[in-house]
Order: sequence, then C-alpha cells, then structure tokens
Amino acid sequence: MFDYWIGLKGDQALPAYHAIDPIEIPWALANLYVVERKDDGMFRYRLVGEAVQAKYRVSLKGRTLHDFLEKETADRTVATWEEGLRSGLVRYTHSRHYRDVSYPICGRRLLMPFADRDGRARFILGYVEFTAEMRSLVPLEAARTEIFHETWIDAEGEVTAAPGTGAVAVG
Repeated sequence: MFDYWIGLKGDQALPAYHAIDPIEIPWALANLYVVERKDDGMFRYRLVGEAVQAKYRVSLKGRTLHDFLEKETADRTVATWEEGLRSGLVRYTHSRHYRDVSYPICGRRLLMPFADRDGRARFILGYVEFTAEMRSLVPLEAARTEIFHETWIDAEGEVTAAPGTGAVAVG
C-alpha cells in the first residue's frame, strides 16, 4: 500500500484522494477504510472495507470514532490522524485497541494522508491487517490502546522521528 501511495503522490505534497482507483488495488479493498476531516474538524468514515466492518461489529460509514469507541481511545486516534494530515507522513503501527474492555482489536495499520481537490490535507486512507490476539501489557481493565510498534515514514520511504517526539520508533 505504501508503494501505491507513493505512486499517486508523485511530486505533490500529498496524493489526491480522487486519484485512488479501486481497480488498481483489488487485493486491499476489504482491509481499507477512509476517514474525512469535515469542515467542523470531525473525522467521519466515508468508506469501510468488509474485513474492517466485520471486525468492528458496527456500521462505521458516516460515523465518528466517538460514536463507538471510548473517549480516550477516540481522542488519541483523532490526534494521530490530525498529525498525519499536518505532517504529510505515513504512520505504521502494530497495536491493539478496545472497542470495549471485552473486545480487543489487534492489527498492523498503515495510515496514509490524502488531499482534497483543492490540495488541502483532508483524508486518511487506512489499511489494516488484523493479527492474532497478543498478551496484554497492562491489566485488561485499564487497557484502551497498546502500541507494540510505531513508525512514521516520509515520502522517500525513510523512517523519521515521530512528530513532536524526536523518537524514531516505539516497540
């Protein structure tokens, strides 16, 4: 997926969302989702692949994270999406978060920023490969999000410091 993002980006600051062609990535469609930052600053799901939809066990299209996740988890994810749009960096994580305390979702995620037709950073295309459940690092009743590995990647494919932290990778 990163190569696809790079190919769409070309010499632009960000690739254009309208340039995404599902025919070019049929192998990825079930595991994709798209969120759009609306004019009110809220991120809403525009598109949700079948595997993502099935894993969350709730209809996501048109919803915000705050509609179905606990506030702390939703706020942390929205901040990450904002940082991706601001920095233009792609984020890779292997993490677990909880739809609720009894339902962990573990996966490897690639978050890729996209621009609208006016060139404004507005969309996140997410690609996720769900993984087997991993042993929790913290007591379950306290767990909301656990990041096993995090990397931010620039347009040249170079691992870069996580925005605002100076840290290159976690995990």
